[in-house]
Amino acid sequence: MSSESTPVELSRVFAHLSGMILNEQDATSAASKLAWAAHQTVPSATGAGFSILDDQGKRLSSASTDPTVEAVDTLQYDLGQGPCLSAWATGDPQLVDDTAVETRWPDWIEAAISMGIGSVLSSP
Repeated sequence: MSSESTPVELSRVFAHLSGMILNEQDATSAASKLAWAAHQTVPSATGAGFSILDDQGKRLSSASTDPTVEAVDTLQYDLGQGPCLSAWATGDPQLVDDTAVETRWPDWIEAAISMGIGSVLSSP
């Protein structure tokens, strides 16, 4: 996989890797490893995060490679809106090429912009 992989390629990798998580006991460790691997595929990114959700969409565990990523991810769960939640709900990757022109999830986008986030890829 190249260092600038396409969103579809990244989504396939993350979907495959997330299927490898077998129990909650190892969830935090697995989330940390997946976040690190995701960040390595796009080295120019601020960071990467990975969350594990239960059947109702409640976050069980998460990890990130950067405090800004953790903050913007947590904000999604606090607001009940954002690309990660949409990816989980639809089963489809959510790509935000430019937060300055994105119209989905207005409260979350406003906060993401204020934190310096310019683009996002969320994969279920």
